[in-house]
Amino acid sequence: MKLLNHEQKAGLIDLFAPQRKYTFIIMIVLVVGFLFLAQSGLLPMLTLLSLYFWLLILLVILKAYHTNQLLKANNYPDAYIKNSILASSLAFLGLLLFSVLMLLSKM
Repeated sequence: MKLLNHEQKAGLIDLFAPQRKYTFIIMIVLVVGFLFLAQSGLLPMLTLLSLYFWLLILLVILKAYHTNQLLKANNYPDAYIKNSILASSLAFLGLLLFSVLMLLSKM
């Protein structure tokens, strides 16, 4: 955030407000779907967890890509975009590690 001026910082709120809303809706659908399928027993738990984590990983990747495109389209500094990519990469790696550990514990 130190790399941005006050206008750019304020612009981030407006720039990402729609994305936050859609991401929240997608997360609610994923969680409700997971809980429904877990309670119904339609899928084995390992299959269900694998599907859930792959969908979460896909969501993180798509969100990072969309964020990168929005920042570039709105002429944010390259240094800020690189920091954003680094933060997204760390979130992805953390989710991937968590997913692998959870799936290994269920085997």
